[in-house]
Amino acid sequence: MVTASESVLFDLSGVTMDVEHVEVSLSLSDSTVDVFLRSAAGTLVELYGSGDAPAGELSWSFGAESFLGEAADGIWSLEFVNDGGGPITVGSYTIDWFGSGDTADDVYHYTDEMFKPILDGAGDTLSAPAEDSARLALADGDGGEDWFNLAAMTGELEVNLNLGASSTSDGRVFATITEGTIENATGGDRSDRLIGNEVGNELHGMRGDDVLDGGLGEDVLAGGSGSDTFIFELGSGHDVILDFTNDGVSQDRVALVGFNASFAELSFATAVGEAGGMDTVLSFASRDSLTFAGVDLPSLTEADFLFLETSIV
Repeated sequence: MVTASESVLFDLSGVTMDVEHVEVSLSLSDSTVDVFLRSAAGTLVELYGSGDAPAGELSWSFGAESFLGEAADGIWSLEFVNDGGGPITVGSYTIDWFGSGDTADDVYHYTDEMFKPILDGAGDTLSAPAEDSARLALADGDGGEDWFNLAAMTGELEVNLNLGASSTSDGRVFATITEGTIENATGGDRSDRLIGNEVGNELHGMRGDDVLDGGLGEDVLAGGSGSDTFIFELGSGHDVILDFTNDGVSQDRVALVGFNASFAELSFATAVGEAGGMDTVLSFASRDSLTFAGVDLPSLTEADFLFLETSIV
């Protein structure tokens, strides 16, 4: 017998697995109950709401994708809330965790669920994960090469990979990096801004007219579809643009910041790219360089460049 205030605990302490999918199978005496699964990291997901079915017995399997990328290690809890306050009989329950071996290379997936109010474990408080400062904090203390995967977010994103910086969707904070280094990021379908840090970053804007700034380090930048702007500042190092496009449908641009140069003064050369084709390399006296992968030198014109004293991000 499980009462409305009780939880069933699952001890996965010591399990070294990155979760990809969780499946919960339940048999309940009364379907007028809310069922939640809470991960070891504190993520609370509603598996079943009391309004989802008429009153009566319930036997069902529920899948949960919201724990994708979390470590399995720790205490998980299956939580039941009965607004009527009566006892709930759980005839049977099983939970299966699916994932891959835990590595230091982490992928942090964010969706619009960060801003969606959910019932807490007591069933009487509405809150959204983004309203909880503890849930906003992203601490990556195990090293490795890590990713922000934001492809499922529908807002206009501003992603900042610098330590202590916050990232937003339509101006609402969804993550603040409080520890460690996140190297890479994938944006969404809107016009996003992706800002790198002092290490080598890989930034993918995806759809929309994006602005990408790798910062320091040897960065790899891909704007995706749309007319994108790539920020390249004095001292940026050696960056590569994978998909520079100026075909009349999309017009990408490079914003050169702090170089005090004109288009006529730029120094271009051709080089054999990794894929065997020809790349165009823009080099500076400061020993910075920017490679346009797969781009023929004659196709680049003054219209492809902006010359700025200060950055636009």
